[in-house]
Amino acid sequence: MAKAMASKTGQVIYLKKGDPGQKGDRGPSLRGPMDWEKMATGFQFQCGAAGEDFMDVVIYGGKYYQCIVSHKKTASNYPGSNYNYWRVSSNLSFVATDLLLATYALIKNLGVESVEMKDAEGNVIFRAKDGNVTCKTGTFENVTVSGTISGILQSLRTAGNEIVLNATQAWFNGVDIYNQGTKDGRSLRLYGSDIWCRGYFAARQRIIARVVGRTVYYYPKGVTGAAQTKTLTAKTTSDGQTYYSVPCYGDTGDMSGMPVDTIVFSNASTDYRYEPGMVETQRVLVINGQDQGASHTKLYLNGTLYTLNGGESMTLVKLPPAWMVNTPAEGAIGRGITVASRYDDNW
Repeated sequence: MAKAMASKTGQVIYLKKGDPGQKGDRGPSLRGPMDWEKMATGFQFQCGAAGEDFMDVVIYGGKYYQCIVSHKKTASNYPGSNYNYWRVSSNLSFVATDLLLATYALIKNLGVESVEMKDAEGNVIFRAKDGNVTCKTGTFENVTVSGTISGILQSLRTAGNEIVLNATQAWFNGVDIYNQGTKDGRSLRLYGSDIWCRGYFAARQRIIARVVGRTVYYYPKGVTGAAQTKTLTAKTTSDGQTYYSVPCYGDTGDMSGMPVDTIVFSNASTDYRYEPGMVETQRVLVINGQDQGASHTKLYLNGTLYTLNGGESMTLVKLPPAWMVNTPAEGAIGRGITVASRYDDNW
């Protein structure tokens, strides 16, 4: 038989080998080291006595002190002034290493249920508990965020200028906005829905497409970049004529969402018929890039067949048909597309 001494009564208790003993009381947790100077007057220090949760350690004058009698902080009972309350940590038998009491400790694979940090006034500024993290102050660098961010960024200021973000608007006051550089062999893009320019507006280049027969070439990376091709679907008029609709808006791959504002037709000699695939209010410049021989291209506009001669250009605008007096008939090919200007270069 194994025997154990009862610590409180002095009784000798005999246990059979293998029998479980009584479960001991939960001991106090080490709290600290805390900075004495930053602790508020009236803070309750604990020594780990029966019924207490903590055994406190503080830093004062560059030394570590263990609380040996529970008490409240006053201006006069600082460590070193009253050894009835404090004992220098070098006498602590329970401290395994000096690293445990270092101001900054490296802890690997820390397994705890909660972590909490308070400021000098005792306010919780960081808490990790029950799978949630709350942080009320701090500086974050090189942060990658995924998911949803709740809350509103009220104001970001730099160099005396201001960027203000709220629930409905973003204001950039006194700052230039740059979006320059390259990506995937093209210049950077700015995607948006409605863009209202209330000052100067200019474009160094245009978004262009080139049509050869029943193939259209789009250039989402500029005319010096690789083209994306699309084979046009043949359609038939009521009198049996074949024509092709040319989309003026990219809908696949890298050109998805790309508006086209210039179309160059490069048909050597055969007459082709097309319908510009425009949306209401869109403006497109069409050019016959062949100015030799019988290189004619024909366009259906408001149900009428127009001939685009070699070297000739037209500016087309598609209007809401209801805005047009003598509204074009339903089903008219190129319904609503009007000619805003027309010119023949004859180069």
